[in-house]
Amino acid sequence: MGKYPPTAITPKEIHFLQALAVGQDVLEIGSLLGHSTIRMAEVANHVVSVDPHDGYPRDNPKPTLTDFLANLNAHGVREKVTVCVGNHNEVLPWLREKHFKVVFIDVTEEKDLTLEIMRECVPLMRHYSALCVHDCGHPKWPGALEAVKEFGRKFILVDSLAVITGTWGHDDHIKARESHPAHSRAGMRFIRPSYEEGS
Repeated sequence: MGKYPPTAITPKEIHFLQALAVGQDVLEIGSLLGHSTIRMAEVANHVVSVDPHDGYPRDNPKPTLTDFLANLNAHGVREKVTVCVGNHNEVLPWLREKHFKVVFIDVTEEKDLTLEIMRECVPLMRHYSALCVHDCGHPKWPGALEAVKEFGRKFILVDSLAVITGTWGHDDHIKARESHPAHSRAGMRFIRPSYEEGS
């Protein structure tokens, strides 16, 4: 299998995410090269990955989709991952409501965008489920933690991973839907587990 892809996620955070994901359907927003995708897919029922794969690192961006798919294959989890290539506002409105037991957001340190993504995920979550946001508490990126606090639900911190667990009722789903901006499928595509780039 070889080494896992590089990541900023700590071993403690990975262990916690895996504990939540065992046997569950997981939504991941922000996959990059696939470290967290792979680790959750190792134990989950299925993972839906959402990422535009349009470039990394920031100072010299290169598309990441080919490497991402290769990493999934190398670790034997490709058949357990549905890859959605697109931004969150292109993909999330087309996913099944009340389906995911775990949602993991690792996209941005910006407060407003993080809060928007969190709210858009609520209608997709099961009645009792976990909403997790990475990069919370980093001194250079305060926005993610600010968004979690403004979201208004109790949370715990596992290193820089904020975890909100609990029930998500009808009122939560209505409020989330009312806060959604207009959506478009432009630029979004789904990649079946059996599909490979270039095939």
